Amino acid sequence: MSRDVSVDASFLESQRAKAEERRRRFEAAAREPPPPLPKRSMAWPGGKIVTPNKVEAIASFLERKAGSLDEAKERVLLGELGRAAAEAGAGAAAAASAGAAAASGAAASSSRALAGLTLALSAGGDESGVGQAELAKSIRAAGGVVSNTVHKRVDLLVASARAVKRNTQAVRKARGKFRTPIVSPGPG
Repeated sequence: MSRDVSVDASFLESQRAKAEERRRRFEAAAREPPPPLPKRSMAWPGGKIVTPNKVEAIASFLERKAGSLDEAKERVLLGELGRAAAEAGAGAAAAASAGAAAASGAAASSSRALAGLTLALSAGGDESGVGQAELAKSIRAAGGVVSNTVHKRVDLLVASARAVKRNTQAVRKARGKFRTPIVSPGPG
């Protein structure tokens, strides 16, 4: 049994008109040049630098931003430059530029004992009487960077005897996951 379907002629005409309009629009778009490719740019601070030549990228960034970066960011970048040069087994030119940048950074912070080091804290509130805020302040004064957590870029964990005895999360991470050296806070 077949059903007869009636089609309105005005409906068919409107659909043909819409199809023709779409065809004209797509033809016009096809004649236009493609949009430009996105520019590969490097943003810092913080994010991971992804480039085929990391040493060159960091060195040129330091040259561009000379004098406008604060000391802590510059120290971090110099440390990253040294690590990248060591990882890449950089050529003589890259090693020379890294050495020159490191020498200029070292001259600026020669009196800062903890320059370039990142420390995490799990200390304070015990019999020593030194609080975590005081420790953080003295670490920053000596040129170190204080991290709130233990992660792969932390160089040392400052942990009180009480924190080690209680096996705090920071101590567990430093011992097991990251094998970070643990030091006790010295007298102020």
